[in-house]
Amino acid sequence: MEVGQTFDYQVKVKNTGGADGTWTETLSAKIGDSSWGKVDDIKMDVPAGETKTWKSDKGDIPYQTVVTYRLENAQKEFKVQAVSASLNYGEGFKAPNGMAVTVKDVEMKSYYEYKGYDGSTKEKRASDDKQWAFVQLRSKNKGDEPVFAPMKSDISIIVDNRQFDYKIINKEDGIYEGNEISPGIVREGWIAYEVPSNLSKSDIEVAWTGEDFNGSWTVRWSSA
Repeated sequence: MEVGQTFDYQVKVKNTGGADGTWTETLSAKIGDSSWGKVDDIKMDVPAGETKTWKSDKGDIPYQTVVTYRLENAQKEFKVQAVSASLNYGEGFKAPNGMAVTVKDVEMKSYYEYKGYDGSTKEKRASDDKQWAFVQLRSKNKGDEPVFAPMKSDISIIVDNRQFDYKIINKEDGIYEGNEISPGIVREGWIAYEVPSNLSKSDIEVAWTGEDFNGSWTVRWSSA
């Protein structure tokens, strides 16, 4: 499952006897290598010769980890692994700490314009065989406490197995700045990257990896 994605699970129980019965079970779970903890006490009537299905409540796993579930009486286990979330540009991800982050779009440019010290408009071209990728990022604190919005260093561009980190450029107008923000506050702007000139927007993913005291998560945005 992707981090934050809701899921449920089912258990089928067959009564092979000749009389009606009641299935009772204790469901336990553990996160990673932690200790087991009880999730639920299950009780379900199953008529003779019939099969019935028990269905869990919906839940999610907010961090990248493995959760192991165990049916104590039946001595059966199953695992759910939470992996990085995959979203399209324009879709938002709300982290466990309440920070909602959206990569709005990515714009590819061979050059950018900026204001010089004398107030004139200047042009900066990318290096040979390179181009600029401007990631438009929006962060909003939807929680109840101040939390850190992603820093520029937390956002990277991924192409296959290659990673590109942000570049400091001459342009400053509209740049994204992360830091601790209060509830309801929004930080929005662009982050610049220098990438190979043969790439298009559809070739890249924009990745954010965050963490808090309970674990970490990774989100990747790409073209639809």
